[in-house]
Amino acid sequence: MVLDGVGNASIEEAQQSHANSSIHDRYDLMQHRLGRGQFAEVRLALAHEGGSHGRNRVAVKVMAKVDAAREKRIAKEIAILHRINRMQQHPNLVRMLEIFDTDTECFIVLELLSGGSLLDLLQKRGRLPESECRTTVRQIASGLKAVHDLGIVHRDLKPENILFDADGVAKLVDFGFAKAFNTGPDSPPTGGGGSTDGLWTHRFASSPCGTPGFVAPEVLKHTGYNCAVDMWSLGVITFMSLYGQAPFSDTPSSPKFASSGYE
Repeated sequence: MVLDGVGNASIEEAQQSHANSSIHDRYDLMQHRLGRGQFAEVRLALAHEGGSHGRNRVAVKVMAKVDAAREKRIAKEIAILHRINRMQQHPNLVRMLEIFDTDTECFIVLELLSGGSLLDLLQKRGRLPESECRTTVRQIASGLKAVHDLGIVHRDLKPENILFDADGVAKLVDFGFAKAFNTGPDSPPTGGGGSTDGLWTHRFASSPCGTPGFVAPEVLKHTGYNCAVDMWSLGVITFMSLYGQAPFSDTPSSPKFASSGYE
């Protein structure tokens, strides 16, 4: 089944309307691997002639449903991506095109961001001029605000998860560890008119996740946390971009920590 990430239909409606589709009906998956992580690999793909997106190059995140826990994690990521895609497309968030979901695998089709990652840039140049750093940080902060306004905390902000398009615009990617704060019985209260004040006042998350060196102290203390952890991570990234080194000794900054931003 394919879930169209562009429309406003619910996940269930999308599943019903494309129940017999396969990713191979619309895309040619290339052998070229864009990245690989703990839970997924990302491959280059070409849309078929006459397809909904033309003969464009795209990135496809492939996730295997190896067990019930992994399947639950995939379902959560899909729900979060659909929530993001239902708002007007934000220029600093990766665009999801569609999702193909089978009994054994899930394929998330994303726009191809060909400009590399912030990690690539820092490893090549060491550090960024203040003006360039300001532009990049402002763009990511804008993307984070849009995500937070939707009631979502990213939880794994790092240079690998900041990718650039062909025009050099920074975009936030990888919502595999993201958490939506108002979808369960433990959700914090929101303010009037759909306010997401609870994201800042209620410690609605407790799972230890993220990348060493970019994780906020409250995550490591196991005392619960909220979307402020994303701002801590952004602060670490800002320091690294300006000074070419980590603010803390345990912050990963060598190539061995590099991975695809799509993962």
